[in-house]
Amino acid sequence: MLEGETPARPARDQAGPPLRGELTSIKATYAVGEAVELTCSTTFPTDENRVALFRLPDQGPVDQGQCPSTPLWKAAPGSSGVVEFWDFDVLTEGRYLAYFLHDNGYAWLAPPVPFTVGAIATPGVEFLAPRFSLRNAQVGVDYSATVSATATTPYPTRITYTPAEGPEWVVLSAVGEITGCPGDEHVGADRLSVTASDGKGTATAEVSITVSARGAPLVGELVVATWNQWYGGREVNGHHTKELRFLLESDADVVGIQESYGDGAIRLAQALGWHYVQTSYDLGIVSRYPVVEEYRVCAGEKSEPDRPMAIGARPPTPASPGPRSRRGTRTTRARRSHRTASTSSTWRDG
Repeated sequence: MLEGETPARPARDQAGPPLRGELTSIKATYAVGEAVELTCSTTFPTDENRVALFRLPDQGPVDQGQCPSTPLWKAAPGSSGVVEFWDFDVLTEGRYLAYFLHDNGYAWLAPPVPFTVGAIATPGVEFLAPRFSLRNAQVGVDYSATVSATATTPYPTRITYTPAEGPEWVVLSAVGEITGCPGDEHVGADRLSVTASDGKGTATAEVSITVSARGAPLVGELVVATWNQWYGGREVNGHHTKELRFLLESDADVVGIQESYGDGAIRLAQALGWHYVQTSYDLGIVSRYPVVEEYRVCAGEKSEPDRPMAIGARPPTPASPGPRSRRGTRTTRARRSHRTASTSSTWRDG
């Protein structure tokens, strides 16, 4: 955010108080290794009020609801005071948003305040990936998908989406919802150019949707990946945004997740408009395509064209540490007509 600009105020959380407070940063830009100081005051003092810092592109509780990221925070009891952050190992060079939050929740007591650590340029809205694919469509079948979480902005404002160009059967709403019904003339790969705007700038991405013919398999080749999230991503700054970027860039259709920490599959699938199974605290699966049935154990069965496919996920074991040993993700492309359908021999909790 440019110096002197005020972040927009969204509708407040009905469970919290109205905006009755002030939050101010002593400086707009701090040097690396310099303490960050913020002054705050409120007519709703509690011992559980706090000031929380979020490193962009994570915007924190923009809608005054719980967010997936874990912030750096300090208690701010009393009606007024100064909160200092000396966490130099965490406050690395970058852009931040500070929030003054009520009673250990996410309702604002004051509008968020931007500041910078280190002298870096302020970017605008951008897509997580310049080009990516959505789930396949089929002739004569109503289609729906979303791009609502594929762009980010350093400002606490809503992003709006518009189609720059693309096939006439695709309808894109301002909030990023895609609907439509393709015809016979649309069989093949359709490309949609999408523009995102945050009110201060724009960015464009190329979105691909493959349209299958009537009666043909919806998916000819399924991309299956296995992924260890590593403590649900909580050990990585800005993990939610980075995880979404990975999924878009990987072009995976189905991902078996380990160490999902109870909500990893849920939050990623909900952001991308995918389907999910969160089978236990540490295991989950996300899929572009519907999950038609859940199994506690699945064997390596074969799948016929256009038939449901069995996918399994399992935690790493000492004998087979899995993705953790490779520090990342393993991806397999399986043709439905002749490849083994499951990514693992068992699916078990524990």
